[in-house]
Parts: sequence; structure tokens; C-alpha cells
Amino acid sequence: TANYWGGGSKNQPWFDIKQEIRHVIITDHITAIGKYSFTECKNLETVQLPALDGFIILNAAFEKCPNLKSIYIKGNQPLEGTFDLSTVNAFESYTFSGNYMLANVIINEKVSKIGVSVFEECVNLNGIYGVPGSYAEEYAKGGFTFFDKATSTPQPESCTPPAEETTAPETTAPETTAPETTAPDTTPDTTPDTTPVTTPDTTPVGGDDDQTTE
Repeated sequence: TANYWGGGSKNQPWFDIKQEIRHVIITDHITAIGKYSFTECKNLETVQLPALDGFIILNAAFEKCPNLKSIYIKGNQPLEGTFDLSTVNAFESYTFSGNYMLANVIINEKVSKIGVSVFEECVNLNGIYGVPGSYAEEYAKGGFTFFDKATSTPQPESCTPPAEETTAPETTAPETTAPETTAPDTTPDTTPDTTPVTTPDTTPVGGDDDQTTE
């Protein structure tokens, strides 16, 4: 049982130096690669498989190996951008997910099922090479291009990882304050005028005292 911890199986003797691994050669007496064996070996570039039919690759064995450029069969030369799985009879879920350098894959005609998310986030994968009428051809209908491996051969392809999303720095417009304006007061003045009115005195000079009676 694999003990998944920190991006791989801690049971593997190379766990502590996995970021130093660049090339892996699987010898002939090995028939399977265990789950999480090389997960997140971020500097791994090539893997050689034995030229023996019936090989098995278990869950997430090469998940998130972003620089893995080639898987090839013993006796052949590594081909950039191609995973030659023509001797592999089964590979489980997430086996190669997150491998950006993968452009083409050669699938054994004995494969009858491809696990969940085996090629998830393999954004440059396009070509599926296999035998017409096999499961590989059916699988290719999910958005890939199928090629008959008897008449077509993958060519070297140099892939680039997807661009990282960048977030523009947030900018704040300078705050401007409009000058305060006061509207003129147009309310009519209804306050009564209490200013006293002075009436000119029209009383004849002398008044009644100046009247003469005979």
C-alpha cells in the first residue's frame, strides 16, 4: 500500500531526492510501476519501459511531472513529446495528468479501458496512435485526433507549459472632491414689518386754546 504524502509515495527509497531524478530506466524483471511512484518529480524528463508486453502503470504514477518529455520502449530512442505505451496493457486514473510536454501517445491495442483523468490537464496532447477498431480509436473521439500506428508515426514535438495567469495590480483612481456650492435662498420673506410708522402732526398750531370767542 502506497503512503501518499507531500506529492508521492513516501515508501519509495528515492522520495527524498525525487527532484534530482531526470531519467528513469525500468528493468526487464519489473512488470508494473506502483501508484504515486514518481508523482511530482518535477525534473523528470525521460522514462524507458521494458520491451515486454503486459506492463501495468498504477494510479497517478507520473502525475504532475511537468518536464516529462518522453516515455519510450527499450531498444528505441526517446521521442520528444511522445509517450510510447505500446507495451502497457493498463494504466489507471491520473497516471499522466498535469504533463504539459505530452503531445502524442501510442496506446496498446490490448487496452480496454483508460482510467479517470489519465490525461487531465495534458493541454498539448492531440494525437492518439493505435489500432483501428481498438479502444484507443474510441477514446480519441473525446477531443483528440486518431492515427493508425501502422501507417503513421509521431514526430518530435516541443511543447510549452500553459502561461500562468497574472492578475493586474488593483489601481484606485485619485479621489476628487467637488467644491461645495450653496444655492441662493429663494424663500420669500414672510416676517411682518414691525417698524413703527411716524404720522405727521396735522393739528393746527395753538389748538383749541387759540380760538377766540365773542
